[in-house]
Amino acid sequence: MEVTRWLVHHGESLLESVGIIGGLIFTGIGLHRDSRARRIENMISLTQQHRDIWRQAMETPDLMRVQDENRDVEREPLTERERLFVRSLILHLSTVYRAVKLDELLKPHGMERNIRQFFAAPAARTVWSGIKDYQDPDFVAFVERQILGKAD
Repeated sequence: MEVTRWLVHHGESLLESVGIIGGLIFTGIGLHRDSRARRIENMISLTQQHRDIWRQAMETPDLMRVQDENRDVEREPLTERERLFVRSLILHLSTVYRAVKLDELLKPHGMERNIRQFFAAPAARTVWSGIKDYQDPDFVAFVERQILGKAD
């Protein structure tokens, strides 16, 4: 009898509370799904940008020289096109770094190893030394750690 009387007096409040809690749970689930979808969209977008940048190198084979680890940049200075290509790659890396840091993208597998391989080439290090002062200090520290082979 007590329970019935309590439900009559407080049933409406109980239903409102259950509705509010249920709404919050469904909102949380929706936000989680939206977050996952946004990360996937970001990954697809960044993959497309990566492919577009490297397509330039495939269409202009002389750009592949930027990866030559034995290149003497004093004897064979970089062309403006090579500098622009390397800058594009560094800016792309910066975007990926920021997206990972802001939890908008899962960190690509092997990212650090890929960075070390890229900066093993004198052309990449030459361009980097000319533009790193214009980059976010946190990003510069990250890249420098990778160049030196230090783990994050």
